[in-house]
Amino acid sequence: MTRGGNARTAGVTLLVYIAAGIVGAVLAILFLRGRSIPPALAWIGVVASVLLLVGLPLQLGGVGAGAAAQAMWLPMLTFEVPLALWLIVKGC
Repeated sequence: MTRGGNARTAGVTLLVYIAAGIVGAVLAILFLRGRSIPPALAWIGVVASVLLLVGLPLQLGGVGAGAAAQAMWLPMLTFEVPLALWLIVKGC
């Protein structure tokens, strides 16, 4: 694959992650407003989504790399796993 192909793939991947961050933020805000899940869990989702929206373009630009890039996913993990368990146990 050519170097341009790698840049194109990275750009498409970034767009997908940005879209997922936007959808995650909207979902967390809707859960927060609807009081369907505990507010603390919804706030974790909002913060995690915003962190990804800021961090992913910086990572693509080479600002964040290594452990810092991996650590930015931890807040999303602390939102999505308890959310899944909450929705399975309690429903929505």
